[in-house]
Amino acid sequence: MTAIERGAVAALDLRTLTAHVRDVEGEPVLVLDDGDTIIELVCGLAGPDAAAVLAAERLQSVGALLAAELRRTAGQSPRNSGHFGAA
Repeated sequence: MTAIERGAVAALDLRTLTAHVRDVEGEPVLVLDDGDTIIELVCGLAGPDAAAVLAAERLQSVGALLAAELRRTAGQSPRNSGHFGAA
């Protein structure tokens, strides 16, 4: 079963999304918050490892692709903002 077949368990509004990394018991956690829903991306019981680094790099790449597609569909020219909604 794919993620699309399972369905989303939460939806975040990109227009109000903030993202920041915080320390939880010595491990970095990515916190996504749109003012209504908060999602934490964690490394799990194994803690930070090569698989977690790879996943974070995939997330970064897909985020850049999403921003480019949103710019294209909104008719905006590309720009390098360096971050998105850092809290």
